[in-house]
Amino acid sequence: YGMVAGPGFAFPEAPVGVDSGFATGSGITTRVRVPPDAGFAVDQRAYAGLTLTLDSVQRSDADEIAFLSFAGSFDPRAIAQESERGSMEATLGGSFAGRLVWSAAWNAIVSVVARLRVEGSFRIQRPGGVTGASAIWETTIRHRLRP
Repeated sequence: YGMVAGPGFAFPEAPVGVDSGFATGSGITTRVRVPPDAGFAVDQRAYAGLTLTLDSVQRSDADEIAFLSFAGSFDPRAIAQESERGSMEATLGGSFAGRLVWSAAWNAIVSVVARLRVEGSFRIQRPGGVTGASAIWETTIRHRLRP
């Protein structure tokens, strides 16, 4: 489960040159879940601000297509939970990268692919002792408009 750009996504008003980046005012989120039957439950979101880089522009009589890329790291997150069965401490972090295509004629993102990776490290303490665990969540998002 992931999302590339939220509803606040906007292009800047000033022109953007090739190889230049700009903050979109939006972000990338992905959901990280561990079901309770694993012995502890996690349901969190990893988030990062979204900055785009204009890679190239193709102009034709019918359209102007912008090719953009993005990459970055999710904001690190620490989680702590306690219950009568014990406690759990976790850290989450990760990275993302992707590309998107913007069509001026459609006034829309017509294609996007993004790879999201979140890494989690867990320390579970129960009456019987301490257990360590790690997990990796990977998501690939593909989106394409078709005429």
